[in-house]
Amino acid sequence: MLSDASEVAGETFYFDLISLFPETFKGRQNGLRKDIAEAFYDMKPQFLRFPGGNNLEGISVFKRWNWRKTIGPLKDRPGRPADWEYYNTDGLGLLEYFEWCEDMEIQPVLAVYAGFSLDVWGQAGTSFAEDQMQYILNDTLDELEYIMGDTSTTYGSLRAKHGHPEPFQLNFIEIGNEDWFSSTYPYRWPILYNGLKAKYPNITYISTAYNEALALGFNYTIELPPGTYWDTHHYEDPDYFIDNFNFYDNWEEENNFTDVGILLGENSVFQIDTPSHVINFSDPTDIHIAYPRVLSAIGEGVYALGGERNPNVVKMSSYAPSLQNLAWYNWTPNMILFTSLWNQTTLSVSYWQRWMFAHYRGTQTLPVTVSQGGINPLFWVASIDDQINSIYFKVINIGNGSVALGLDIDTSYSRVNGTILTAPDPNYYNYINNQTAVIPTPINISSTGSPDGKFMWKVPRFSISVLQFDL
Repeated sequence: MLSDASEVAGETFYFDLISLFPETFKGRQNGLRKDIAEAFYDMKPQFLRFPGGNNLEGISVFKRWNWRKTIGPLKDRPGRPADWEYYNTDGLGLLEYFEWCEDMEIQPVLAVYAGFSLDVWGQAGTSFAEDQMQYILNDTLDELEYIMGDTSTTYGSLRAKHGHPEPFQLNFIEIGNEDWFSSTYPYRWPILYNGLKAKYPNITYISTAYNEALALGFNYTIELPPGTYWDTHHYEDPDYFIDNFNFYDNWEEENNFTDVGILLGENSVFQIDTPSHVINFSDPTDIHIAYPRVLSAIGEGVYALGGERNPNVVKMSSYAPSLQNLAWYNWTPNMILFTSLWNQTTLSVSYWQRWMFAHYRGTQTLPVTVSQGGINPLFWVASIDDQINSIYFKVINIGNGSVALGLDIDTSYSRVNGTILTAPDPNYYNYINNQTAVIPTPINISSTGSPDGKFMWKVPRFSISVLQFDL
């Protein structure tokens, strides 16, 4: 902005929108901060679930995430008070979320407002009445037209006016967020599911509740039709994730479901193990985990192995929350920590566990027959990557001592290498002044290959390892 000082002398200027951007990820206008986006991209993510989370529901109906108020020029976006006691500018709006997915070549998982807002934590909140749900359905259909409609449609042409004439591809829609907090999802879910599916039959729809509401005194479970997913959230202690390693082994059969998948939409170790195993969300310093530790990654990793060995059921998994601005925050732990300085961005131990598992992702899970020993303290899963003809063997040792591992692969392999995530103490974590305390490192393996497929190794204590056998 330029002005003649002699003409404006004595005047006062007021600014209500200041938006300063350094270089963005892939040069996207109004895009993502480059260092943070590159950390996500380097994980090799497969999807992004947005805009929440509690961010979607809002602290009231009028303060919910309203897609209409997050599009268009930044100066026209009013923003709103957010659930977590800070203000949302909504500079990252509906269009920017989809551009994020486009730039990272990942699947968008769009959560749509389902007629429920939180109002007061721990209470039932406010729900739209059953006879008002048509308004919510119509609003959602308009949102989907903005995303997927061609330029001949009302909202498709509006998207084009906002700079993106090509429609986006959307394969997954989540209806609400943690709706087991309410007593009304039994009518809200079918109204939105049936209404959306009638218009978009090929999209996979995700329920945010199944049987969780029973624990809150609401006497219902949600019927999950074939082809849908259930999004389940877990903020637990390490023992919970370890004890539930096999939770999904026979989940469909035990619950009489057919072709119902699982989205592990939010999960992380929240506190250390206690005798009661009751999670205390007031964050007492003696048990709360503020920054993901090695023991966090071990618990989360064991749970992830349980999902990997059941790929027919567990379709997607994501850590939550993803980002923590150290200048102000209202929840810990988080996966990536940052400040205004790019060189202070810190990748947590939980980040590196997910980075390892994503970088060594097979195309098919392999059966493993145990001839000696068993699960605990070792947990494992095997898969094959058909694209490079390699077998991945992921193994986690939750114990305080090394454990001998013998593998007998039913074919020869030409080379083996490995990556390990470990530390001298399971309470080690990464922080702003010690960002690389715990990072993946190569395993020193002397064996180069085996004509009979045999392999012997001692798995170090408190460790997460991936062995790659090139066939």
